[in-house]
Amino acid sequence: MSHASVMPAVLGGVKQYLYGTLAGPLGVAAKDGKLLWAFPRKFNVAVAPSPIAVNEELVFMTASYDAGCAMVRVRRTGDGFKAESVFDMKNNEWNSEVHTPIVYKGHMFAVGKKKRGLFTCLSFDGKEVWTSEGKASFGLGSFLLADGMFFILDGDTGKLHLIEASTTAYNELESALVLAGEEVWGPMALSDGKLVLRDLTKMICLDVRG
Repeated sequence: MSHASVMPAVLGGVKQYLYGTLAGPLGVAAKDGKLLWAFPRKFNVAVAPSPIAVNEELVFMTASYDAGCAMVRVRRTGDGFKAESVFDMKNNEWNSEVHTPIVYKGHMFAVGKKKRGLFTCLSFDGKEVWTSEGKASFGLGSFLLADGMFFILDGDTGKLHLIEASTTAYNELESALVLAGEEVWGPMALSDGKLVLRDLTKMICLDVRG
């Protein structure tokens, strides 16, 4: 079972779609749907975050239930593609449980689980750059990047935080309680300055234009 969405990518100059399964990430050709490569790596129970191409040859995949995460290098060979491990956090050193990490300025950002709920900045080699520890925790809340800021929902309280999109430190700009229901885990949507958020009982739309 996998809840992950298909993600477009260009690896080795070939347009393809990435998909994450319980048996690991794979890529199929956008042209004809043929399987181009697959990397065998066990994930647990279900996969919600989508695999992402962080550059022209690296694919990152993570999931919930202590599954950890893995970075895979996908290279084009004479007769196809070869996928090999760059790093694998099998001991749950870090993983994003529900939402797909965001790639920004050579780093990955997500709410992680080593200490559940910390918004974390990771380098492409899997090293932790900074977290929100001691400043904020977000449960299983969603996050979105726009105009140099991360919009992050606290999945337990419904508080919305604005965080500077920085690769050096966690810097909160503003926060406000916008929802009060249970399990504020749904992904956010942003269009034309309107931010749509929901919990289990209510959906709201905020005007976030400056």
